[in-house]
Amino acid sequence: MIWRAHAAPPRASDASATSAAIAAPSIVLELVSKIYASGGGAGGESIEVAALRDVSLRIERGEFVAIIGASGSGKSTLLNILGCLDRPTRGRYLLDGDEVSGLTEGQLARIRNERMGFVFQAFNLLPRQTALDNAALPLIYSGVGRRERRRRAGEVLAQLQLADRVHHRPNQLSGGQIQRVAIARALIQRPNVLLADEPTGNLDSRTGREILEIFRAMNRDLGVTVIVVTHDPALVQSIPRIVRLSDGAVVEDTTRGAAAPPGEALP
Repeated sequence: MIWRAHAAPPRASDASATSAAIAAPSIVLELVSKIYASGGGAGGESIEVAALRDVSLRIERGEFVAIIGASGSGKSTLLNILGCLDRPTRGRYLLDGDEVSGLTEGQLARIRNERMGFVFQAFNLLPRQTALDNAALPLIYSGVGRRERRRRAGEVLAQLQLADRVHHRPNQLSGGQIQRVAIARALIQRPNVLLADEPTGNLDSRTGREILEIFRAMNRDLGVTVIVVTHDPALVQSIPRIVRLSDGAVVEDTTRGAAAPPGEALP
């Protein structure tokens, strides 16, 4: 196991709030729609385009879920709403029992920083910063001091087998190492939910399997809720719950008893 728990036990005064949060599902969407206005109509009038249509979804704490579908099916829009990067046009979104649909931008930013981790296909690392500083970046916004930031970043990078690469910049790292730095950055705040958008899209198959195993370890050992948008068949066959979108609607929601280990096909 490359992980060890960091979070301190809750204070006695927090016990009731903590118990309620643990009892609540990680994520609940109720009839969520996202409508965009387009100026493509005849005469220049606005046309409404529905990216999501009345999506209802319940994801329990500690689940591992893949969101799949063709291009344009609404996967990225759904991930953006789940990650509080966008708001639904209508419907409700509850995160750990809290309604977040109507929160201010500042409140959403705080949720993103403190309760969620993000991993993107394009990595999105700062090219002039070291692996250590890239991994520590979210802690700056939480007011954590430089020494503590670097200590915690070094610890997470070591758990991801990058202890000897902490002072390297992205152009000095392989694709798999860069993605591990991005994962370290996502984990630095000890999130409840990890959202990954095509995390293996720029990686070879072997490295993709390694990244998948990291996600599995996070889910299994830390209880992190992991939600992955992917087109990768190897990734899909190794994830126990599959949610398929088509034309902005959920058309399949399947949970398997046990997913295949990385590299093994399902029967």
